[in-house]
Amino acid sequence: MASVSLFDASGRRVGFTETRPNGNIVAYSPEGRPLGYFDATAKYTFEWHGRRVGSGNQIGLLFR
Repeated sequence: MASVSLFDASGRRVGFTETRPNGNIVAYSPEGRPLGYFDATAKYTFEWHGRRVGSGNQIGLLFR
């Protein structure tokens, strides 16, 4: 699994993503708490508790 850290304009880490072998992308907070995921098969992004955020890869919306 590939992990990518994400930083804001001030250089603070706002979270990270992991790309799974099946193409799904999971977003995590800086503390490692899961925020949501992009389902590559369904082509939708979901919050961790199941609410659909939008169609396509909208992972960036999960980092607020």
